Amino acid sequence: FPVTISQLSTTPIRAVVLMLLIMAFFLRKKNKFNTGVFSFIVFSLLYFLRILLEYLQSHDDYHQSSSNFFIFFTTFVFLPFLLVSRVKLNEHDYFICFKSVLYGGILFALVSLLTYKSFLTIGIRSVMIYEGKQDIISPLSLSYTSSLVIGIVGAMLMTLKLSNKWELVLYLALILNLIPFLLGASRGSIFAIFVPFLIYFYFAKGLKNKIRNILVLGTMTIFAFFGGLVFQSAVFERFLTIRKDIDEGSTSAIRIEMWKSGWLQFLENPIFGNGMDLLEFGYYPHNFFIEVLITTGLLGLSVFVVFLVVTFRKSVQIIKGYPHLFFIVIIFYQSFVKAMFSSSIYEATWFAVGSALVLGFSTNPQPKLI
Repeated sequence: FPVTISQLSTTPIRAVVLMLLIMAFFLRKKNKFNTGVFSFIVFSLLYFLRILLEYLQSHDDYHQSSSNFFIFFTTFVFLPFLLVSRVKLNEHDYFICFKSVLYGGILFALVSLLTYKSFLTIGIRSVMIYEGKQDIISPLSLSYTSSLVIGIVGAMLMTLKLSNKWELVLYLALILNLIPFLLGASRGSIFAIFVPFLIYFYFAKGLKNKIRNILVLGTMTIFAFFGGLVFQSAVFERFLTIRKDIDEGSTSAIRIEMWKSGWLQFLENPIFGNGMDLLEFGYYPHNFFIEVLITTGLLGLSVFVVFLVVTFRKSVQIIKGYPHLFFIVIIFYQSFVKAMFSSSIYEATWFAVGSALVLGFSTNPQPKLI
């Protein structure tokens, strides 16, 4: 398989980040293994076994080679998860992570604006569909990356008392990231923003926290709505016509057919699974549960569900006991939502890191407000 421009540009960055994680692993204190971490390791071993079986059977009709599946999953998912979940982090470390995402998100939004300013009133997705241009960034990358920044910013505004300086920075990040969010016009990214706040509203303690949740979510919705009107984005139109697209068999609802195909494929070998891709489509199914079933069967699904249950329980503990660290949970929740619609297991870096941050969380002193 040829090396793409994206791989050439992002692989060195990922390699540097991985090296930094390895350094942190050896320099910092370690967390004890818990059930969630252990379950993910067991699932990973089953996934590695599937890759090995496909390699030994010389299957070369997948959208990636067996060696690529192994390299990508190891470096993008397994090692980041293992290293982050085992390194003992304090609240100061978590806020450093937040600042990294914040500043990176502002830079990402500015680069997107400068690069695609001519598409602002059209949208990346429309350009790809109607003008046939493929030499531009994926709409999903624009939408989900910006939705992560928007979600984290909303969490900070909702749970912390901030100085005027930091409020200004956060609102700037929010407004700037609406640009790539609206350009990408992904329906899944809307779920990615709203689902974490709905979960927070349900589990958060105290009426005050719930009211602040509603106010922040309402503010972000207003910003997004008027931004959509200004840039003529199709994100809300696409979101509101999901049911229509499914009923009419629109190509934008092709994922439904992929999930049906994946379920039928799983039934052919329900215990161990039978491949890395959907055999009918020659691609991953855009849904973690379906992908887990076709790659590792019920055996892999059982430990994967244990991993998810433990991670969700830990995330609820953070919401109830440490609401000022809600932004940590945002990363996991958003990446999980994306995993239901777009991601593949072998490249789910944010999912691995987000779940590792939650599982590796331990009680620490209150942070200094930024």
